[in-house]
This record gives sequence, C-alpha cells and structure tokens, in this order.
Amino acid sequence: MPAREEMASVAEDIVSSYEDRTAGIVQLRSAVKTQLKELDAAHATMSSELRADLAQVAPALKGSEEERLEQARALKQELVRDTDELRSAVKTQLKELDDIQVGARNEWRKLAATMQTKRGGVAVEVKAAPVAPPLVEMKPPEAVAPPPVEEVEEEVAEAHAVIDMVFEYLASHPDGAKGFELEEEFGLGRKKAEKALKRLMKDGKVEKLDDLYFAV
Repeated sequence: MPAREEMASVAEDIVSSYEDRTAGIVQLRSAVKTQLKELDAAHATMSSELRADLAQVAPALKGSEEERLEQARALKQELVRDTDELRSAVKTQLKELDDIQVGARNEWRKLAATMQTKRGGVAVEVKAAPVAPPLVEMKPPEAVAPPPVEEVEEEVAEAHAVIDMVFEYLASHPDGAKGFELEEEFGLGRKKAEKALKRLMKDGKVEKLDDLYFAV
C-alpha cells in the first residue's frame, strides 16, 4: 500500500506540473499576442506621424530646390555679365595702348623732323670711328729652289703612263669599272687614280655614269 500511495502521489505531482506548464504556455501566448498587437499599433502610429511630417517638409524641400536653381541661374547671369565687362575693359585698354603708341610715333617723327630742320635739312648720323687693325710684320717669303728638270720630266712621264694604263683597262672592260678597282689593279693611290680619271674625262676619252667609268 505505501508504494501504491507513493506512486499515486508522484502521478498527481506530474499531472499538476503539466497543467501548470500548460497554463503558463497559454498565458505566454496571450502576452505575446498582446505585445504584437501593441507593436502593430505603435508601428501604424509612427507611420502615420512620419507621413504627416513628410507632408509638412515636402513643400519646404521643394522650395529649397527652387531657391538653389534660382541662385544658380543668377550666378550664371552674373558670371556672363562680369565676363562681358572684362572683355570690354580689355578692348578699351588695348585701344588706349594703340592710341598711345601712335601718338608717341607721331611725336618722334615731329621731333626728328625738327632736329633735321635745325641741322640745315641734313640728318647727321654719328658713326663710331673704325678701329685700325694691328700692324703685322710682313716677312719676305723664303726662296724655294725649283725641282730639278729631271724629276719634273720623270713625274710627267709617270703620269702619262698611268693615264694610258687606265684608259687601256677601261677600253678592255666595256661594262665599266669603279675607281677602287683601278687602284687595286695597278696598285695606285687614290689621288693618282682620280687625277688620271679627271684628265681622261677632260680629254673626252672617259665618261662616268653613277659609280662606273667607261672608255669612250
């Protein structure tokens, strides 16, 4: 019996605790619903107040925007007006400067004419005296002895021999030859080869086309 009574008491306690928890949940649900309703009402009130505030501020904002646009238009017109005035002032100053230059030029011409008249109609131009160059002591040239006749005759004969060799070489090469080919062929220096070619071209025996020499 005691065990049965204890079991019954425990069961009653469990049932009582369940009922208490169920009642607490019901109360909690009711409280949450009430808070949600209050929150919705507060949200609706705040929305209504915000709409009213915006309705009051909108005209002011529109007026401020129109004022800014009007200020911008006025500033633009003022800037254009100032620019036109500045341009006009610059043109006036440039014209005054031109007038001053013309007047100064006329006065200078009058002054020059007056000075010329006072000088007897002849303009005197003052020039600096020329500076004499320093004297250079001239020495007579030293007497140079002419080369012996034999050397002169030998050089002339050598030059003629070179001319004859160059002409014969060009005559045997109808396709022409360049100057360095003649130098290599006869072991001549550039000056001797050029001198021989110039002599032959002067005599009409050789002609030059581009870089090639041909016998005529």
